[in-house]
Amino acid sequence: FDDTAARFTVTQAMPTVPGNVTISNSVYNYTFTGTNGMSGPASLTKWGTATCVVQTANAYLGNTAINGGMLRLSGGDNRLPATTGITLSNSVVCALDLNGCNQAVNSLSGGGNTGGNILLGSGTLVVTQSVTTSYGGIISGSGGMIKSGSGSLSLTGATANAFTGLSALNQGDLYLNKQTGPALGGDVRLGSGTADQPNLRMQQPNQFTPTAVMSFGNAWNNWCRFDLLGKDQSLAGLDTGYGSSGGAIIQNEGLSGYGNGCGQATLTVSNNVERYYYGYL
Repeated sequence: FDDTAARFTVTQAMPTVPGNVTISNSVYNYTFTGTNGMSGPASLTKWGTATCVVQTANAYLGNTAINGGMLRLSGGDNRLPATTGITLSNSVVCALDLNGCNQAVNSLSGGGNTGGNILLGSGTLVVTQSVTTSYGGIISGSGGMIKSGSGSLSLTGATANAFTGLSALNQGDLYLNKQTGPALGGDVRLGSGTADQPNLRMQQPNQFTPTAVMSFGNAWNNWCRFDLLGKDQSLAGLDTGYGSSGGAIIQNEGLSGYGNGCGQATLTVSNNVERYYYGYL
């Protein structure tokens, strides 16, 4: 699909099982619409500087690469397959726009100081991955982000993220490594009441806004760990809930155990309402 096509609205009235799909448009915007989407082993690659709007619910099995322009979702949640991995190029003309839709993906990578950004709108991005990746672009909007799966995700880059919704870490590891400020913009929740034991690890100071409240959702022995790794942080509250069995641990241990060269760290909690923290420090 490129700028030489006769039309730029693709109506999918029947299920399609294509090979790999490439959209390369810099002049005209494409819209994929209709009652059916793509399935089968295909992958989707976006090039060019123009926009491609995806209104259909797709079920292709391959990954999604945004190398240029904007890929915008519209019309409902999970327009892309929840099983697809998303990679964004570190390019100023490269972005994923959830446009207020909720979208699950099985991995997130790419982006950087130049671009490859994610616009949530009011939507939530759910990253459920079993691999180790890093993402260096900017996430913005009033929506939130959920990290699930046993894998590790690092949020990196020189510029702070700018989304203000809830950040939830249900499983695996989440590393916060934004050089100039918050990696997570709103409140933070660790654990979802299951036996999974997530780890939230600081690699730069001040990775939350000072107005953020950190809550813990797991029970005793199903530990949720927040590791300062020698980095200072201010919060507006810690909360496990009143009478909670308290599956919470806040530590400053280092990646390989207690005192492993991570240095001292200060956690400042400035809450102005009554909260309860049942856990270890």
